[in-house]
Amino acid sequence: MKRAGFLLIFSMLAGSSEADAVDGTATPQPNLAGKIANARQLIVENVSQPTRTVRNEAPQFIPNADGLPDILVVYYKGYQGPGALFAVDPNDGSVTRSEIPRGRNTHLQGNAIAANGQLYQTLQMVGGGLELWRYDPAQNRFEARHAFGIEEQLAGQGNKVAVGMDGLLYGTVGSRRTQEAAFYRIDPDTGRAGIIGIAGSIRGSPYAGSLLQGGGGKLYATYGKTPYRLIEFDPGTLVGREVAAANSRGGIRLSRDGAGKVSFSITRAESGVETDGRYKIDPASGELARVGEPSAGGGAGGAVDKKSAAVEKRKRAGVAAGRKNKANKGDEKSRADLKARYIALIREGMSPKDAKAAVLGAEKPDAPSPSAVQRARKKEIGRTSSRGTQGMEIDASSLDPTLNPDRKGRLRYRARGADEWRVAKFNPPLYSEAITQLVALPDNRIFGTAANRAGHFVHDPATGRTAFLGRTGLQHHSSAISGNRVYLSGYPSSMVWSWDFSGTPWLEPVPTKPGQDRFAATPPTDNPRQLGTLRQFSGVHMATSAAADRAGRVYFSGRWYRDGKGGGLGWWDPASETAGGFWESLSTLQVADCCAAGGGRYIVLSTRLVPDPVLKRKTPDSALLCVIDTQSDPSRIARRIIPIPGGLSTGLIAPAGGDRIIGIAPSLKDEATWALYGVDVAAGEIAFTKPFPGINEGKINSIELLHTYRNSLTVAPDGGIWLSHLGVLLRIDPANARVKVIGRPVLDPETQSGLNALNKSDRRELIALGMQKSDGAPASMPRMAFSGNDVYFTGSTWLRRIRGLNPVGAR
Repeated sequence: MKRAGFLLIFSMLAGSSEADAVDGTATPQPNLAGKIANARQLIVENVSQPTRTVRNEAPQFIPNADGLPDILVVYYKGYQGPGALFAVDPNDGSVTRSEIPRGRNTHLQGNAIAANGQLYQTLQMVGGGLELWRYDPAQNRFEARHAFGIEEQLAGQGNKVAVGMDGLLYGTVGSRRTQEAAFYRIDPDTGRAGIIGIAGSIRGSPYAGSLLQGGGGKLYATYGKTPYRLIEFDPGTLVGREVAAANSRGGIRLSRDGAGKVSFSITRAESGVETDGRYKIDPASGELARVGEPSAGGGAGGAVDKKSAAVEKRKRAGVAAGRKNKANKGDEKSRADLKARYIALIREGMSPKDAKAAVLGAEKPDAPSPSAVQRARKKEIGRTSSRGTQGMEIDASSLDPTLNPDRKGRLRYRARGADEWRVAKFNPPLYSEAITQLVALPDNRIFGTAANRAGHFVHDPATGRTAFLGRTGLQHHSSAISGNRVYLSGYPSSMVWSWDFSGTPWLEPVPTKPGQDRFAATPPTDNPRQLGTLRQFSGVHMATSAAADRAGRVYFSGRWYRDGKGGGLGWWDPASETAGGFWESLSTLQVADCCAAGGGRYIVLSTRLVPDPVLKRKTPDSALLCVIDTQSDPSRIARRIIPIPGGLSTGLIAPAGGDRIIGIAPSLKDEATWALYGVDVAAGEIAFTKPFPGINEGKINSIELLHTYRNSLTVAPDGGIWLSHLGVLLRIDPANARVKVIGRPVLDPETQSGLNALNKSDRRELIALGMQKSDGAPASMPRMAFSGNDVYFTGSTWLRRIRGLNPVGAR
């Protein structure tokens, strides 16, 4: 439909009354809420549980008085547990298992080995507080001691423990109650831990980066981000202060020499010092003073010294850059040679695992040979490595039990120089993970992803088979299809992967370390292929939405975390293998959704208003739709549109044909009523707005609901725009904005009705993921994908489907 016709139709609809039109076709639709409440039932079937997996941490060495060090391996379901720790004693070959209950964060850990040889670790507890655990190599047991800091709600995105100069252990983590850094002490003699003081504002970013104790007894911790802060705390006087800060693009590093003297390397300073450099605490003034340079007021000599230092710094940087480039070129040639040998061996008929072993010189694991399917999806977690300490070598390539025929984890180990490898076997529990992402491929197959980085799968409706593919290590939140590849991004750092779905098998890359300064991290022959991170261009830590333009570029947008609150947009061009993006013009606009319009010429961003702690820009009066004209410049906003004057959010958006989009936004005042709107992005004109049933006030915040990465408007094969709302499937006709009620998905009669009527384990998981409220209210619109007339859903550990839905035949 042409632009003029689009505007005319919606102008007529907006001015018509219910009496003037056929029921349900005009704007407004006053009976829509009632129709949603009385929607017919649609039976949902469970298709498959695509993932039964478990995550693991890298092995850790603990000194053992009997000789070789113990090796600890932790398996866990998700960040909140449950988990299990397996202790391998290489001296007698024993494996001891210790359980970690649900509700302990087994990922964000702080630990240190005390002088008595025991490992002390503090696990963050759900709801706040720390629990002290101890590992005793004499007993090979990992046991909880006691909890502390519950009242202060100790928690954060970092938790550091370090050995103090006095032999005690010190830790730091954020206090949610006071928004300050909390410092605690662990006494190995008594096995007790407790808070010793709270000081130093962390302003909502409890991310402990590092911690150490100086020779004078004072503790120094870095917290970030926005900005990074250096906090000093004196356990004697219980006084703390912020010493310096660096901006969101800078940083602070701590170091200590053998005598206990502490120094700080600061880049992009915001306070405490005037320039980048290395500093120490002046004992007389307590302020930071540059190391090796005269203090302020040193006269011309100081100026000359600073200039000479700057010149020398540039020289050193140039030499280092030359060495780095030379090394990178050597690394690239080495990687290319390895890859060529690897591919040649596979083409000769060798399995991927054996080809890797031949290329890398690793010995075959002492394990049954995996099947062809398992070989094709094998995930290389590690390879034989000499750790350089403790006299041990380990091979961690078979730690993941889901990739082994008997579903058990394995660790090969030996004393350095020994001929024989020994094998420790683990039997951790496997968990079905909730499905969070679905993508309909052009060949009608469904590509999906499960939570907790459990991996990716593909379902073929033609055969009814669901195949687990493998893992990328990505928390997958957004997808775009370009050519015969699906591009994936999410968390962390807007990492981008691509998978060729045209028939090439899923094969992991050769485990070599690419140069960190290259965006295209692995060769084009890898499938899946790791491309790199878009955060360096967009600032986005979590990419939550994606789209593709007519030239084949893929765009990923989302929000900053820890560094700031705003949004950004990054893009990858498969043709030229180049990347780009921008963020400054989105520093007050968090991006929650995006789509393409105009046949892919325009990329449209939906935003919500946020404060700007980075550039300190004023927040606009209204949330905006930001239009990027990819034909002129993909890194610039060409047009800004306000669909809801004074609105805090523009909600979810979807293409409606031609240059049009349709969106759903929260209303300004009433949570129970939202707004459905249409926009011509080429003309920058609002075509219509009309009321849309919202949610019951008090259960869920509308803005959060419409701006979570698990929500979306889905375009069906016929162009209709679908969503799941209030537990009911709705279809928006892109031609006239009429909302049709499709039906209420319910499970079969043998279970409780409703998409959210799950077993207790599923319910706990969905609540933890923010997909369901504790009172049973739906906290998410499940994502959908279409294959023919069948629709598939996320939101459960099961891939779920409703068969035979006629996209245009609903009432």
